[in-house]
Amino acid sequence: MKDIIALDMVGVIVDEENIVTKKLYKMLPEPKAVNVEELKLRAKLLRTGKITYADFWKGIAVGNWEEYERKFIKSLNINAGVKNFLETLNGKYDFAIISDMHQIWGEMFLREHGIFDYFKYFVYGDKKSGEAYRKFKAQVKSAVKVIVIDDSTENLDAAKQEGFDVVLFENKENEFNDLCKKF
Repeated sequence: MKDIIALDMVGVIVDEENIVTKKLYKMLPEPKAVNVEELKLRAKLLRTGKITYADFWKGIAVGNWEEYERKFIKSLNINAGVKNFLETLNGKYDFAIISDMHQIWGEMFLREHGIFDYFKYFVYGDKKSGEAYRKFKAQVKSAVKVIVIDDSTENLDAAKQEGFDVVLFENKENEFNDLCKKF
């Protein structure tokens, strides 16, 4: 049984933060149907399952919202070194996604960049409260060592509470190459 490396999406695999406000909001047509705070609220409600996918998009994008979504996903950058990290450690570790990014967007991004198939486990949910880590813990055997890589100390504190080892990702140049050497 292999140990598991669990990666966050936004800020670790996706090489930027605040993607809803920095990317999605900016690409919506003028005049904007919602303000940035409303869009952030809808994204949070979507992530937590309090609204449906259709409710999120309702009234935001005129016409073909799927096209806006595709452009949004394509506009996100993959962190340098992610692919090499996964290729290098594939076989030695199993990989997981533990993210508060919406599942559909997360999986679209992973497929867009050809790395979806490296991952064995996928958990999307609230990390700060520990909910996502508890869900993940229920999926894996207790004898397995889990190493969580995230860019948020709050999220890592919640992961530690569930008994996981943690690594703070600081998004430094060559950080994934350094992590390859560490593991």
